[in-house]
Amino acid sequence: MAAGILSYVALDRAVNEARQTRRLRELSWISSPSDLPNRQTQVEPAASRRPQPANGDPIGRLEIAGVGISAIVAAGTDPLTLRRGIGHIGGTALPGEPGNIGLAGHRDTVFRGLRKLRPADRIVLVTADESFEYAVESMQTVAPERIDVLDSTSHSTITLVTCYPFDFIGPAPLRFIVRAREVSRR
Repeated sequence: MAAGILSYVALDRAVNEARQTRRLRELSWISSPSDLPNRQTQVEPAASRRPQPANGDPIGRLEIAGVGISAIVAAGTDPLTLRRGIGHIGGTALPGEPGNIGLAGHRDTVFRGLRKLRPADRIVLVTADESFEYAVESMQTVAPERIDVLDSTSHSTITLVTCYPFDFIGPAPLRFIVRAREVSRR
């Protein structure tokens, strides 16, 4: 029975990954001005240009090559979104906006590789419009109540949150926090 449940979860994650990747590509096509001749070309601030994504909508793909992480980031941190991949924490910046982007994932699935991360390692967040590269500045463990790690910043950052310790069975008592600063965008 347990093997069947694990197989279902893995299959659901793979199917969702393919569907969300396709949706992200479609967003890229839609956001290309050359594909929409009647689109206004006036530049607007990022926050007013796009609406907040609905829960479960794809935001981008997080890639950390050095530790083997590549997964879709979707809006929200509900159990279904986190079971399928990485969730964007509501109330934090979106890619391309100034401030701190908060992302959460499970320690025993998509964020398992975070245990191998080192300072200065690179994190890439690819959206429909741009690619953002970050350099890891710090890693720490904190109590679950420490939500100040998600506070806005004066520079573009990304904060990854997962449970800790990585090998703990059951609900983990701490959170593992990775903070990285944007170093480039394309």
